[in-house]
Amino acid sequence: MPIKLANRIGTEISSPEIKRKPAIGLGTRPKGLGMTSVTRRQLRPPAILLKRRLGAFGYPKKAKQEFSNIAGDLSSISGTVEEKAKWVINKLKGKPPKALPDLLREHNLPPGLFPQNITCYELDASRSKLVVYMPSACEASFKDGSIVRYASRVKGNLSRGKLAGIEGMKTKVLVWVKVAGVAVESHKSSKIWFTAGGVKKSRPRDAYETAREAVRVDEF
Repeated sequence: MPIKLANRIGTEISSPEIKRKPAIGLGTRPKGLGMTSVTRRQLRPPAILLKRRLGAFGYPKKAKQEFSNIAGDLSSISGTVEEKAKWVINKLKGKPPKALPDLLREHNLPPGLFPQNITCYELDASRSKLVVYMPSACEASFKDGSIVRYASRVKGNLSRGKLAGIEGMKTKVLVWVKVAGVAVESHKSSKIWFTAGGVKKSRPRDAYETAREAVRVDEF
């Protein structure tokens, strides 16, 4: 039977001898052809897609910089996946609301108890649990000659005039000993008490009034 074609542009071909080729679905790759653009987009890393979308929607430069800062800080935190996720959520929510020295001062503790160059901190107010993150193990020297060493993550129970149950802090008393607690007896007290190696020892409070710059050490 002869093939009858339409004599007008736009009219459908009706001959049964001509079969239409099936449409190529999104993300498919016909034999002999290269990868489709949809497939390439699906294989791109999420970070690249996020960056392009932020640019495409005219996301403010300040917000882009904040995402970059979060990524940089996150890489230096040596906590668990859950701790990192919690930190990111708090960061995006604008928490914590105050600097660590201000938090310590509110609890009648010297604001310089931790070094200047911490990465971040988180406070679980319901359990009074404080966690302070450092870029690495480090130590700081204070004006009274004392030295305190910090692990990359320091934990403790924060209350008025006291940081107890400390994990990740040492001080040098002839040899390095673990610090179990730090306390100030009253608002007017000129002493800060370190409990280290089972011994309670006082130091001048004003030596810890200013946060010091910590130096990196190979191990805690």
